[in-house]
Amino acid sequence: MKRRAFVTGLGAVLAAPFVAHAQPVVIRRIGVLAATTPDVSAITGFREGLKEQNYVEGRSLLIEWRFAEGNEDRLTALAVELVRLKVEVIVTVATTAALAAKKATRVIPIVFTAVGDPVGSGVVTSLARPEGNLTGFTNLTVEATGKRLALLKEAMPSLKSIVMLNHRANPVSLALWDEARMAAARLSLEIRRVDVTDAKELQPSFRSIRHLRNIAVVLMPGSFLSVHRREIAKLSADSAVPVIGWDREWITAGVAFSYGPSNFDVGRRAVGYVTRILAGATPRDLPIEQPTKFELLINLKTTKALGLTIPPSLLLRADQVIE
Repeated sequence: MKRRAFVTGLGAVLAAPFVAHAQPVVIRRIGVLAATTPDVSAITGFREGLKEQNYVEGRSLLIEWRFAEGNEDRLTALAVELVRLKVEVIVTVATTAALAAKKATRVIPIVFTAVGDPVGSGVVTSLARPEGNLTGFTNLTVEATGKRLALLKEAMPSLKSIVMLNHRANPVSLALWDEARMAAARLSLEIRRVDVTDAKELQPSFRSIRHLRNIAVVLMPGSFLSVHRREIAKLSADSAVPVIGWDREWITAGVAFSYGPSNFDVGRRAVGYVTRILAGATPRDLPIEQPTKFELLINLKTTKALGLTIPPSLLLRADQVIE
């Protein structure tokens, strides 16, 4: 018994220094403010980036998730809520979310994603030298607009007209529209813009063009249309009008084409900026980054249903073709 007591006591003594010097786990707290739903690519990529950086939600990181789900009027209140919770960093998805966070705080660092025109929309004043408390990632939405029109023309050689579908509150709609008009002129395409205010206007918008031939719809990127992507895909099928979106989620929803930067990749990369800020960097230390990966996606099942025959050259260039 004495020997057992001695061994037990010795073990306690040997273990004591390790217990005494054990470092407490520091739980960092960040906020995520998205104008969209939780299932968009940027959020999925952000979650993947957290895993890659060995963050464990609820253990090493506490995340306050806030989703406006397309109702952008809620963003201001959600941003103020995150500020009151005193999060250390706010990550935003969509231009409207970045603007709401900027309005809510000039102190808490903000890392934005899915912002099409950071300077033109007033999110920052410079890409190379962001001022104040914001930095992040542009998805070059405006610059990719002309490429979407060109891809449609290649996929549909008989294409004559383009309809640009837009949500009226889209803060980058003017820049998108200007880019689209220039691209349409180069491609000898007629173009018009249809603005919707709410979901009730989507069906009439498609109904008004379903009788037209050699026409396609280009979606002007924004959180409202993203939230209603499944409805838009159904309207496209019912109206027999091809649609091109801007991210992978559109293809999985059922539209014919998608072209744009990988918002999944951008969301994943945003975690690196969050990590650097938590380690002491300031937003002005981190220049605005551009996407490094663009994706052309084709839903072959949808194109066949629409009666389209996609040129082999375009299929070979596609990053993914869904059968």
